[in-house]
Amino acid sequence: MPIKGILFDFDGLILDTETPKYNTWCEIYDEHQQKFTLDLWSKCLGTDHKNFDPLTNLGEAVNKPLNLNAINENFLQRSLQIILSQPALPGVTDILDSAQSLGIRVGVASSGERGWVQGHLERLGLLNRFNCVYTREDVKWVKPAPELYQRGMAHLQTKPEETIVFEDSPNGITAARSAGCYCVAVPNEISKQLDLSQANLKLKALNEIPLLNIISCLTDNKGKLN
Repeated sequence: MPIKGILFDFDGLILDTETPKYNTWCEIYDEHQQKFTLDLWSKCLGTDHKNFDPLTNLGEAVNKPLNLNAINENFLQRSLQIILSQPALPGVTDILDSAQSLGIRVGVASSGERGWVQGHLERLGLLNRFNCVYTREDVKWVKPAPELYQRGMAHLQTKPEETIVFEDSPNGITAARSAGCYCVAVPNEISKQLDLSQANLKLKALNEIPLLNIISCLTDNKGKLN
């Protein structure tokens, strides 16, 4: 069955927001004589902070009262300054251009907030390249639940076996596979250190191989590649 739809994650896949956020939390934890590890960060990578929140965790780890609102504002300012200076990750426009030429519909499905995702897509000049954008406000459960990708497929009018998801995190990969989609992992500097083995295919960058080759790899092998 031909591929008719592509769904992108946003954070860490279209724009590397994860590395600046992780590095900033590392600096803030260090300033409070605490250690922020990748294992801790991976708990909220690609999902929300319901199961793990770096700010709450810091407050619990430090044995003295902290102004958590001030610390959070400091984190937001420091990380955002770096994020705003960054372009889209390599290969994003390549995939979009190829999808357009092939008549494949594209969308974004992100656990992030709508204003965050759409704001950055607009800044990058990419918002109008997508047929739909779904964020945490649109679903009851964010990743690793499959609902975001199910909503995306409904809008694109594609079946799971007709849909490729591009992801960078274990939570996102779980969501894509639970939705029944093919999943291509494209890790960034942070997520490449995590277990992405549940993806059908793993690439170093979105433009490592052409989209047609990606489709052939997935469909010719019935999604069994690792």
